[in-house]
Amino acid sequence: MVAWFRGAALSAALSGCGASDTRVTQLTASIAVNPPELPFGEAPKDLPTTQTLYVSNAGGADLDVDLHFEPPLPEFEIDGSTVFLLEPDDSVGVPVVFTPGSYLDYATEIVIESSDEEQPEIRIPVSGTGVYAALPRIGISLPNPLLDCGVVLSGSTGLCPFEILNLGTAPLILDAVSFAGSSSAFGFLPLYGDPSGFTLDAGDSLPVIVHYAPTDDLGDEAVLSIASNDPLTPVLDVTVVGNGATIDLPVAVIDCPDSAAPPEYVTLDGSGSFDPAGSGITTWLWSLQAKPDGSQASFTANEGSLVQLFVDSAGSYTVSLVVFNGQGFLSEPTACTFDAVPADALHIELTWDGASSDVDMHLRHVGDTFFDAQDDACWCNDLPSWGAAGSDDDPRLDLDDQAGLGPENINILLPEDGSYLASVHYYGDDYDGPVTATVRVYVYGALVAEAQQVMNEFDVWDVGVVEWPAGSFAADGTMTTSERRNCL
Repeated sequence: MVAWFRGAALSAALSGCGASDTRVTQLTASIAVNPPELPFGEAPKDLPTTQTLYVSNAGGADLDVDLHFEPPLPEFEIDGSTVFLLEPDDSVGVPVVFTPGSYLDYATEIVIESSDEEQPEIRIPVSGTGVYAALPRIGISLPNPLLDCGVVLSGSTGLCPFEILNLGTAPLILDAVSFAGSSSAFGFLPLYGDPSGFTLDAGDSLPVIVHYAPTDDLGDEAVLSIASNDPLTPVLDVTVVGNGATIDLPVAVIDCPDSAAPPEYVTLDGSGSFDPAGSGITTWLWSLQAKPDGSQASFTANEGSLVQLFVDSAGSYTVSLVVFNGQGFLSEPTACTFDAVPADALHIELTWDGASSDVDMHLRHVGDTFFDAQDDACWCNDLPSWGAAGSDDDPRLDLDDQAGLGPENINILLPEDGSYLASVHYYGDDYDGPVTATVRVYVYGALVAEAQQVMNEFDVWDVGVVEWPAGSFAADGTMTTSERRNCL
């Protein structure tokens, strides 16, 4: 066993009978951190900025270190390991990255926990502010970083044009633009020449024409590397192919639901998407291609392998998914269509074309009083008891839209026998003026009636009567007015 001592760790005084006095200094770890804080100051929005935090072991024993943020903020991250060991006299630089996502002030602390018994925890304040900064952003006029020159006979020359784009707000300076790969069949058309050294102002584009001169018909592939001053994409690689050489694109796959029951959140699963090239799927982008008239359906978030779509109206929905692989290649879009069918025996839905007005759906037994606190199902009586407690014949106002357009809907799982009057009240126009209200009536999931009416503020439109158990609908159309704004 080998022991190391700091200073005079051992002294012995031997006397005549061999007595001794031994003193041992125990070795300990001692942490040192510099700087004491990391003020990033003003940093360009969406652009990573890095500062280095140095952690050292000034002691004589190994130092265990564990770093984390409190509170954790997505704008701050440590680029590298957050748990490590330092031997005596060792030091490590820890890169701390700040990427502001908005023009706000951000503040947190790096908490450093270690095996230093005297300083088991050190807190380093970290702060920064996102600011606007003009930045160049490179792009190309291709859906993928892939330029296909098609089929060209050996001994001939084909032309493959595309454009380099500056999608940013500052000048884009092209540095070296060059071909790499096993094929020498690709080059730049002499008329335009090498685009290296060109500067593109914000919003400008530069035409580039690649010439393809194959020496055989076996297929060619190369990579065109475009270096620039874009801080987020310093090098953009474009794969160039010809004479049948192919690149496997990623494939978007949706586990499409069979149906939905509005209103509800529908989970859409794209985790089955795959990349034949083996670089993996890095990004999933969803879009809503079609929805029923009057629907305000939207995704809670449109990125990720699993997303949720709020299905608010009965009818057909079509969603689309594209995915990117690790090489930046984009798939063809994959579509998924499903129907939203009401699960309740009676489903009455209201939409209107006023962007800020408030229009309300009402349902009551024929002969009952409008806005009655017990008998009229509406915004101020959204779950009245019309039968035995907890029975299936009670109406529910599942959606109450006060901000315009709708939809609103009232549902009954299984109505009791009787006659039900559906009415619409123009509660407040909020400067919208006249609106066109649309009501759809569904019985056991099937649309049995649709009606429209132009309405002014305070109008009451008796749409029609549903007869149960027949499930029939008879239009009414009576128009009155009411300035009531609450239940009786």
